[in-house]
Amino acid sequence: MTVALIDGDMAIHMACAGEARQVDWGDGNIEHWVDADEAYTHARLLAESWRGKTKAAAYVFCLSSDYNFRKWISSDYKANRTGPKPETLEEVRARIETNDRTCEIVGLEADDVMGILATQYPSLYVIASRDKDMQTIPARVFNPDKNRRPIKITKDMANRAFMRQVMQGDPTDGFSGIPKIGPAKAQEILQDPRRLLREDRIISKGKNKGQTKTTYKLDEKCGVWQAMLDRAHVAGMTEADLITQARLARILRAEDYDEEKGQIRLWHPREDVWMSLDQIIDNLEEGNEQHDGRGNSG
Repeated sequence: MTVALIDGDMAIHMACAGEARQVDWGDGNIEHWVDADEAYTHARLLAESWRGKTKAAAYVFCLSSDYNFRKWISSDYKANRTGPKPETLEEVRARIETNDRTCEIVGLEADDVMGILATQYPSLYVIASRDKDMQTIPARVFNPDKNRRPIKITKDMANRAFMRQVMQGDPTDGFSGIPKIGPAKAQEILQDPRRLLREDRIISKGKNKGQTKTTYKLDEKCGVWQAMLDRAHVAGMTEADLITQARLARILRAEDYDEEKGQIRLWHPREDVWMSLDQIIDNLEEGNEQHDGRGNSG
């Protein structure tokens, strides 16, 4: 049996926005409302539609926790999402939690829940979401906007998509990536990772005569992370800065979550760095949202 992991946050938001209504009573008096019954039905119809297209036998709404461990890593994470939530969103979510099959892990986002389950039990689960970030998960993924059927994301494909996301950043989520690295440049680095060689020369003519001009040229081949790090350094970023970007971009997989210990693995290019979710939540409750970003857990 296959079970569809529904991006519950997205389905609920789409349903509430889709059922929004307004009436102009004149004199500038415009009333807005969302019928909770209709929005709840809409969310379930979306889930059922996505389930059907994945050929799954059942579905589960995956939901984000009120706490978000990425806000502990960086207080800028999704800080730009300050607009009002669709009306009745919380009411519709509460109905789904009461009446439907759901999965939520305290401290994690719906993306992480889907990533963990789909990589822990790849033959059982298929992800159903419109979010492009699902391409960073090595699992079966269905995007209702783009796919006719689920596609299999291999580990190599997922890792490359993850590194691409780190380089490009995601302004909607509040992290910028490496300055001046767009899709084309990121793809170039993934295909042919090379060191950057710094060259300084003294300008011999013109108004800038006597000044030093610094340029960089491609040098020897290297690993993707080293190539990314060289470009980050040129842009004035430290490795800790780049690791922070990676931790914000990384959707957790099964190997990044220890349910028994209540810990998550914070991404690092060389080390195993684990952190207690309880400790992260305690820090968030105390208002200490900023992680030190240096690749340690304290």
